[in-house]
Amino acid sequence: MGNVKKIIDGLEIFRRHLGDVLWVEADHDIIYAAASNEVKLSEQERQQLDALDWFIDTEVDCWALFV
Repeated sequence: MGNVKKIIDGLEIFRRHLGDVLWVEADHDIIYAAASNEVKLSEQERQQLDALDWFIDTEVDCWALFV
């Protein structure tokens, strides 16, 4: 079961860099957002995403979160 706070907090980090319109896609048990090369994150933001269980899915080259 997904944690809504992890989803929202992760998307908020991407929103700071990409604005109110950002690419998000969902599949059976995963959410994809923001191409990994599209977002220039600080080390602190990367650590925050890691703590929220977001990761870079290398197959599709974007950030992802299992829900």
